[in-house]
Amino acid sequence: MLLLFTSTKPSHNAFLTKSIIDKAYAAYVIPKTWLSIFVLFVVMISANLSLAQRIDSTRVRGSITHDTFYIIHEQIPKSKFLGNSWYTAIAYNRTKTNEFDFNLGRTYGSSFCGGAGCNFTIRSWGLGYGIAFNNGKTSQLLKAFWEYTTFYLPPLGIRTDYIYDLTTNSHYLRPSLGISLFRLDLLYHYTFKLSGNENLFKHGITVRYKYFFKQKNWQKNYPNRC
Repeated sequence: MLLLFTSTKPSHNAFLTKSIIDKAYAAYVIPKTWLSIFVLFVVMISANLSLAQRIDSTRVRGSITHDTFYIIHEQIPKSKFLGNSWYTAIAYNRTKTNEFDFNLGRTYGSSFCGGAGCNFTIRSWGLGYGIAFNNGKTSQLLKAFWEYTTFYLPPLGIRTDYIYDLTTNSHYLRPSLGISLFRLDLLYHYTFKLSGNENLFKHGITVRYKYFFKQKNWQKNYPNRC
């Protein structure tokens, strides 16, 4: 009788094949992930902001006569893309997890002041880092965001976050909508899973406090008379 024996010990070729696959993953997939974050960030900030070169720091819209009503624009930025102040924010996001994050970016801020007071329009964009805690597990998050708020009429906040979970290698998109009280935002959001095994976030509420460095550089718009 002829007996055939097969060894359960992995062959040298199996180890070699696994090593090649691991190196290929590190060389292709990981750089591709960082590239996708960068490309999406550029698309997000370019969707609303267009380059605009300044002619002068003060501009008047309309013909100037004694009886004409016109709008005066001061401190027009050299480029809306680069903004006119720095943006920083800390936030708490309550979802299926407890999530804390810090954001840093640029803001293009402007005001329109008249007889009823001043109304602000604020566009911000940048990057962020967050930590999420869920059932004893911790996830580290990289973010790119775009934000549009108005105050005080209406006190509106709109925001979109692209989130990459470093821990689970998952990608998310989080649109938000809610109330903005200039420095303080209260937003509802839903997080869509773009890739990964489980959606760790879904529905949630965000409380965010913001601070604008160099706010005095914001563009000022006002009528010649009220």
